[in-house]
Amino acid sequence: MLSTQHVAERFGVSTRSIQLWSRSGLLPAWRTPGGHRRFLIADVEKLERRLAVPSRGTQDRTSRILFLISDDEAEVRRVLSAGESSPMQILTSSSGYGGLIEVGLWDPALVVVDLDATSFDPIAMLKALCGHPLTNGTRVVAAGRAPSAKDRLPRGLTAGVEFTTLPLDIQALDSAEEEGSEG
Repeated sequence: MLSTQHVAERFGVSTRSIQLWSRSGLLPAWRTPGGHRRFLIADVEKLERRLAVPSRGTQDRTSRILFLISDDEAEVRRVLSAGESSPMQILTSSSGYGGLIEVGLWDPALVVVDLDATSFDPIAMLKALCGHPLTNGTRVVAAGRAPSAKDRLPRGLTAGVEFTTLPLDIQALDSAEEEGSEG
């Protein structure tokens, strides 16, 4: 068993980050009778393997990563299946908070947010992604089942966010990503 402090030291993050990871489901924990979180070493090691990426800023953007944040399990499965034939690495999160944390860890070239999500606020997610300096240079795409979903985007947000319809067309996103990285 590891304490929040020990886990934070292993990942090189604050104890608050570990608390948020636990709350979002990224890192399972149990609570002591005193209310303190404890983490199984196996769960911490599993997350370490999952997050084994170069340090932020050293990752080569030519190894394109598409990060999908959606709580639609069928769409996530479809995207992962379609992504098997794509040179893009496909990563997903069904949690809004977990998605933001993982976007910060992976530094993807492309983030797609499902506007039809019900377990998190997709507009708040898009605002957080577009308003943070760490995501400068990250292509952000909002996706919805109907073309009218685009109308839900606030006027000030439409300049920094592209729109596409669901189901996602991985090949089209990949082609547009390749064109953007060349120019």
